[in-house]
Amino acid sequence: MATMLTVSFVSAQDEYKGAEYCGMCHPAEYEGWSETAHANAAGMTDEGTFWVANPDRNMGDLDAWKASCAECHTLNWDPDALTFAFSETEPEKGLNIQCENCHGAYVPHSADNPAMDLDYTTETCVECHSGRQVEDHLNSRHSQSWEDLEPLPYAGDSCLHCMTTQGAIGGEGSVSIEDEGLVSLSCVACHNMHTEDTPHQLRAETADDLCAKCHIGSHHPQAEDDVYPAGPHAKADVECVECHGLGEHFAHGSVGEWFNHTFWIYDTYWPYNDTRPMTCSKCHELDWATEQLEVIEVTTETMAHAAEEIIEAAYSVIENAGLTETKAAELTLAVDTASDTVHYWIADGSGGLHNPEATFSAISAAAHDANEAAVEALEVSNSDLEGDVGTLEAAATTLETAKTALESEVATLESSVSDLEAEIEELSNQGIPGFPVSSMALGLLMSAAVVFYISKPKQII
Repeated sequence: MATMLTVSFVSAQDEYKGAEYCGMCHPAEYEGWSETAHANAAGMTDEGTFWVANPDRNMGDLDAWKASCAECHTLNWDPDALTFAFSETEPEKGLNIQCENCHGAYVPHSADNPAMDLDYTTETCVECHSGRQVEDHLNSRHSQSWEDLEPLPYAGDSCLHCMTTQGAIGGEGSVSIEDEGLVSLSCVACHNMHTEDTPHQLRAETADDLCAKCHIGSHHPQAEDDVYPAGPHAKADVECVECHGLGEHFAHGSVGEWFNHTFWIYDTYWPYNDTRPMTCSKCHELDWATEQLEVIEVTTETMAHAAEEIIEAAYSVIENAGLTETKAAELTLAVDTASDTVHYWIADGSGGLHNPEATFSAISAAAHDANEAAVEALEVSNSDLEGDVGTLEAAATTLETAKTALESEVATLESSVSDLEAEIEELSNQGIPGFPVSSMALGLLMSAAVVFYISKPKQII
């Protein structure tokens, strides 16, 4: 699967064939490309003059053309020789941005020998699309997507259809993290050079559809049904790029609109020197919008922080409550779900703006659920303690009963001993013949032993 994808650097000796030649084997790509702006970027009149962008913009003869627009609107421009492909023989054949502008000069190839270069970087694009568009892209998170992902411990193949250009074009499962030459999201990740069937040659029917290819899932849920699509701006039919693509720049002495490829809603004035959400002023009064945005962001941040503290405390309570393994797992799962919910809405990245009501409600509910789990853990723990106290009290009652019975038994024995001593003393006083003194002494000794035994503290098991 691994394929090294490189930029093509061609020399004057490379043989260029032109787009029509490529179209013989790649008819679908050729037909799609022929409808694009690249295929109609320049032309030649019957009088031998050249135009750029549309026939009304006539740039003059071949020498004038070379001095003006040929650098970007021809195939294989050579700035030193001031020539382009077929310029000295069939100049019209060398006009426009053709297959070989991006894929390099023709090399015999096949499905088993893909010798033609596939350059997925921005290098080819920036040769002509310079200035603001390049600067915008380089200031965007898109331009560093692979570099940001690659060192992360959880980076895997499932990330690559959104974090690399090759994956964005090929789709999920088309590339592996072990592949060489992976490239961050570049121009061609979003724009298809081979078709004009979609607006701005996007790789989706609409801009929103394109954004939704990647901005979904728990780690970036912006396009999930309960986030932006259910929010107030989407209900007003505001598309992603109407806020994230809006920008203005100063050029030629005036301010004009420009599509903002940073996709930030801040710093949309070239050269990015304003920290207010300028894009909001398209529909709202700017001061009011700025104030509202700040309130929403601060509220979201405050609620999320409070929820995270409750969740952390809930984990601690459950861990230390002395619960059964089953009950602890049940309550921990409830707190895990609450934690995932808070993460989900923070990961939206809009500070709650995409859907304020849902954000506040979800974070509040998550905090409540985590707190309820902690309360239940304490209640179960207290119930267990109350059961232990009841058991101890019952044991104490049993011991008290045993003690009373033993004391009664001791009293009975003591009475018997007293009666025996009295009888012995009476017999002794009567001086009965034949009753030896030694027998009397033995009787007294036995009595003393009995008293000692019943008086000795007993260990109750």
